[in-house]
Amino acid sequence: MATVFPLFEQLWDFFIKQLRSVLFGALILLGLAVSKYLALPGLERYDWLLIYVILIQVFLLLTKFETAFDLIAILIFHIMGMILEIYKVRFGSWSYPEPGLFKFFGVPLYSAFMYSAIGSYVVRIIKEMEIEVKQWPKWYYLLGLCGLIYLNFFTDTHGLDYRNLLYVLILALFWRTRFSFKVKKQRYEWLAVLGFFLIGLFIYFAENIGSFFNAWRYSYQLTAWRLVDLGKISSWTLLIIITIVIVVELQRIANLPIFAKKITIKNIIKD
Repeated sequence: MATVFPLFEQLWDFFIKQLRSVLFGALILLGLAVSKYLALPGLERYDWLLIYVILIQVFLLLTKFETAFDLIAILIFHIMGMILEIYKVRFGSWSYPEPGLFKFFGVPLYSAFMYSAIGSYVVRIIKEMEIEVKQWPKWYYLLGLCGLIYLNFFTDTHGLDYRNLLYVLILALFWRTRFSFKVKKQRYEWLAVLGFFLIGLFIYFAENIGSFFNAWRYSYQLTAWRLVDLGKISSWTLLIIITIVIVVELQRIANLPIFAKKITIKNIIKD
């Protein structure tokens, strides 16, 4: 029994840290659920959701749960997500069936905050679990990889999907990369590529919840709700790579102690 309780304590610590890190996303899912069954007067549901997510973001900043520096990465991902949403909705990949005043090219403005929530999770989990990065690839390789990943989200709409090539590049760049994290007083390591997949899988589950509450609908969900295509797991895995790279590179530029070797920015680039 002596070994059981320390293990339980570590699992509980891991769970609590994950729970704090997904706060933004969890609150958005809660808003989607409540607003589906509770109609508010004066504005459409999508418009109320916009007000709601803005208030969440302001609350997280005022309580210092997120800092102004954290907001840089979150805003970058917010803008990238909004551009992608407009493109995908324009070509019928998915849709937002409900009316709304605050819509831009058919996309409700609250939707980009769901991408922000992913950025918020990555920013927060680094703090909560005191994550360190080992054997991080050179920044210019990552810039090229993220550019190709982001471009593929646009080209696959028209049948040009080269994600198999992206998988090869990802393995080539990250096969030595490790994320070291702290649970209680114990440090653990796991492969970066494993972390990418697990987070992508988690977001896939959250996406099913979002589509169930009519946050958006894919074409095959318009008549009746059904599980999101399993292929979306790979899409979210690719998207989380962009998110993590943005957050980690901003930390590197700011010379924050995320890298396992305490070295300068200049030496990180040369390493």
